[in-house]
This record gives sequence, C-alpha cells and structure tokens, in this order.
Amino acid sequence: MNFTHYSVLVEIKRPDTPIFQQRRSGRAGTWRFSNEFMDAISQVLEQKAEWLVQAQTGQNYDKSGNRRLTARTRDPKAILVIGRRRDFEGDGSARDAEVRRATFELFRRDTRNLDIVTFDELLDRARFITRD
Repeated sequence: MNFTHYSVLVEIKRPDTPIFQQRRSGRAGTWRFSNEFMDAISQVLEQKAEWLVQAQTGQNYDKSGNRRLTARTRDPKAILVIGRRRDFEGDGSARDAEVRRATFELFRRDTRNLDIVTFDELLDRARFITRD
C-alpha cells in the first residue's frame, strides 16, 4: 500500500487467529498472548526490516536498472490486522474481558511503528469513513 509516495506494510491474518492463549497464564493477572499472535508480530517486523535493507542497499532495482520499488521507504509504518472483538470476551465475566482489553491496549500502544487492529475495528473505521 502506498500513501503520499511512502511505504506502508500491511499483514493480514485470519479473523479467527487467536490473540490470547486459552488459559490465563500471565503474571499480575494479565493474559498471555497466543503463539500465533506473537508469530504474526515477528513476521511483520521481519518483513519491515527486509524492506528497509532492500531500499538502503539499492536492491530496489532489478538487473536492468529499472526501479522495482517505486514508493519511498523511510522507516515504513506497518499494520497487522488480526483477530476479532470476541477474543476479548474470555470466560464471559466482565472482569476477564476488561483485563484482556487492557492487556491488548497496553501492548499495542507500546509497539512502535506497528498498528495492530482487529477485523471488527477495521470494519468500524470503514463504516465511519463512508458514513453520510
């Protein structure tokens, strides 16, 4: 994806990819993130690093000298779309749902240059943008 001629990397996982493990196992009453969620984050960060290396080493040109990468790359933003709102419901208790939401929100706010959004949030944003 390309906005104002700068790169934005987007990784889309399935909506049913779990964000949390099935059982509470974190300290301080938090929930541990699933392996699939952490693998997705590692994947998008590695793709970003590879993208930067190619741009900085001149590998964004093919052997004929034609530019393969037309967007400018300067510390590109990355977006991970994963999971659904119901991932935060847990065992159905309000307390459990609140802890999951807080754990997720704290994590994504402290993740630099990576936006993590659920499919429900993406749909909400699209509806907001297209409303009359």
